[in-house]
Amino acid sequence: MKDSSLLEAVLVERVSDAVAAGTTAVNSDSVDLGPGQGVLFITAMGTVTTAPTVKVQTSSDDSVWNDLEGTEDDTIVDGDDDLLLAVDVKRPLERYVRLVMTRTAGNVVVDSIVAIVYNVQEVPTTQGADVAGEAKSFLAPAEGTA
Repeated sequence: MKDSSLLEAVLVERVSDAVAAGTTAVNSDSVDLGPGQGVLFITAMGTVTTAPTVKVQTSSDDSVWNDLEGTEDDTIVDGDDDLLLAVDVKRPLERYVRLVMTRTAGNVVVDSIVAIVYNVQEVPTTQGADVAGEAKSFLAPAEGTA
């Protein structure tokens, strides 16, 4: 769509609320890729005492999950506090995907995980309940009173 904004061309979902320091796995909510071709997971991390690993899993029915080959990432290091981790999966073979952070080795705080579904088939998109208020985008706004 010509002159569409990013907000009109993607779906934004919060797939994990904050998770306190701990050593249990953090599984994001599942993301339905029915309307799109890919998803970008953005994890906002808090304190990272001992580095976790992250991977992506997929499911055809949103219930039985399997790891996606090659998606495990262990490049987060101790002290990567307050950073963002971005993981992008394009055209997985199954409809549903989720992010899994394994924290068995030590404490990691997760501030939130957001999923951005892109290459959606119907533009403009309508954002879901995870987006507060009315999602707005502006095309060439003039200077003046906001």
